[in-house]
Amino acid sequence: MANIFHPDFSDFVALLNEHNVEYLIVVVSIKMRIIAEVKKINSPIKRLMIYESNEGVYLFGFDTIEDSHSNWDEWYETIDEAKEECNDRYGIEFTNWTEIPDPMEDCQHDWINPVRVKGRNMGTLDWTTFEKLNCGKWIEL
Repeated sequence: MANIFHPDFSDFVALLNEHNVEYLIVVVSIKMRIIAEVKKINSPIKRLMIYESNEGVYLFGFDTIEDSHSNWDEWYETIDEAKEECNDRYGIEFTNWTEIPDPMEDCQHDWINPVRVKGRNMGTLDWTTFEKLNCGKWIEL
């Protein structure tokens, strides 16, 4: 078996060696979020975010540069289709996008920082109230 020099895989590799596994096929699904600022002067949309999920690609539009909920969202099959639409409508070049971390578990996909629907952690959702993670504590917005 080929050596894998990644510390996170050492226990896994030992298990494979123990069971005489010679070949391993690994399928990795990389999802991402990217953002871009809209530079068109009279555009009511100031910022865009593209989020790739297992269900497809979502394009979120925002009327502010600051972190907030989106004003709208659209669905696309691929990131390239969403980027093309943003280029056509808002003049955002493919190179103007900045990658940001994926949202934490149970958090909203359209916020940059960790924000969740209140009660999400207990299964009693209050869709009228959101909470933001601030210094390790969930604070109501």
